[in-house]
Amino acid sequence: MVSSYQEKGSSDAFYPNNISLAASHIIRDEYPGIEQIADFYTYSTHVTVPRGEMQANQPKTRFEQGKSNDMIIVEPQYFSIFRYEWLAGAPMTSLSQPFQVVLSESKARKYFGSVPFDQILGKELIYDDSLHLQVSGIVKDWNKNSDLNFKDFISYSTIRLSFLKHAAGFDDPNQPDSMRKCRRIRK
Repeated sequence: MVSSYQEKGSSDAFYPNNISLAASHIIRDEYPGIEQIADFYTYSTHVTVPRGEMQANQPKTRFEQGKSNDMIIVEPQYFSIFRYEWLAGAPMTSLSQPFQVVLSESKARKYFGSVPFDQILGKELIYDDSLHLQVSGIVKDWNKNSDLNFKDFISYSTIRLSFLKHAAGFDDPNQPDSMRKCRRIRK
């Protein structure tokens, strides 16, 4: 499925590599043969490891994201579609609650150094200066050929309970409510 957008007053179309939130929900409702579907949004921000989360008496450490787009806000079933090897945590529960984050092995090492993976679970990371998340899982880095090489996986349920609802368009009447309107119109 492909989306296309056109700026008002422009004859040029833009073809992003995504579909609308409303479309994904319509697909869930209208095509029961689809085994799994998982919404996700790419996200890019800096990450802060609070004082003491890496090692005692260490000051907080801030990691800039740069130009890489390796963070996503994702539904838990993402890990049913892409079967990562789990090093700590469990795919069924690691993104089941708001304010959880699953890290790839390389990001866990970047943020926490040589701390054993099982000791990283429950530690706090702060995204964008005010989004406090708890590490709930660690997966081996994806080593298969893919454009989806993500390394920070933030629980989707965090959106509605944080400032992310504004960034992701959840407060936009043309986004999530539009899917409800589509359902009512079709019925």
